[in-house]
Amino acid sequence: MNSTLATHAMEVIRQALVREFVRAHPQWRAQDIVMTSRDGRLVLTPLPVLTEDKERLKAYLHAIPMTTFLFRKLAIHRDPYWQDGVVSADHTRRLADSLHSSNFEALDVAEWIEKSQDIQYGLDACALTTVRLFQSKTQLRKTKVAPVSEGETRRLIEILAYLKLAIDQLNRVHALYRQESDLGELFSNKSKELLHLSFPPIQSFGKPPEFAKLLQQFIQTKDPQTGASPERREQILRINIQILLKTRKLLHHQLTQYKDQLTERRTAYEEVWSTISQLQNQPLPPKMDEESPLLDSKPATRTRMVRFKRPGKK
Repeated sequence: MNSTLATHAMEVIRQALVREFVRAHPQWRAQDIVMTSRDGRLVLTPLPVLTEDKERLKAYLHAIPMTTFLFRKLAIHRDPYWQDGVVSADHTRRLADSLHSSNFEALDVAEWIEKSQDIQYGLDACALTTVRLFQSKTQLRKTKVAPVSEGETRRLIEILAYLKLAIDQLNRVHALYRQESDLGELFSNKSKELLHLSFPPIQSFGKPPEFAKLLQQFIQTKDPQTGASPERREQILRINIQILLKTRKLLHHQLTQYKDQLTERRTAYEEVWSTISQLQNQPLPPKMDEESPLLDSKPATRTRMVRFKRPGKK
């Protein structure tokens, strides 16, 4: 596993949790929020609240190594779908920056800000869903070791909740892929204008007909009849679990195809950007006129372009 990507994915998760905390507590700023551990649990706390009490501040400083250890041990950031989403968002940001800051002039300031906010919103939504999925998986493990006397229904409900979050996560990653694909098309079009290149189109990945049919089946059977027996309730839960398993399999197959196409495009974009950057960083040749074929004046230069790099490269 790429340790640099894992560390980056972990930090993005932390930042998303902080922004969610600030949205719920708007009286605080993101830079005021710190993560600490309390009784073996990770919690977010405003730093000013800690500094008001010397003992609490001392406990916070003492707990920093444990907090880091616990967060790494949770391994939420190692979720492969989450890491794919982080990589996609990084590439989308590079595309947006390139389209705004270069001679492409494809995005003005307002459009660039809007695109940047959309990317951040999509990444935060994926991060929070990934955290909830991890929590659901943890709860499911506890349920599996619970006494049989507590009944099979509880286990089936936990499995259903987990699968719903798993599908939600796939949809979040799909949305990040779509953002990258859309900006990639704009980048391709602008590249064609300069270099007359041709890019193979990326296949559109909307939700397949099978996906809609499966969801319809789920809607039709999700609510057991009033007064249904425990056996009937379990039967309905099992049916819905099978429907969600099929749905997740379909989405996974789609994401794999989507990712393969985007990965190929990323390599092409980097090569194209390197060529365009070199061309536009070259000084323009001096203007020639009839009286003086050779001019001594200093040639004009192009505006330097922001270089397009793969995530993790320096």
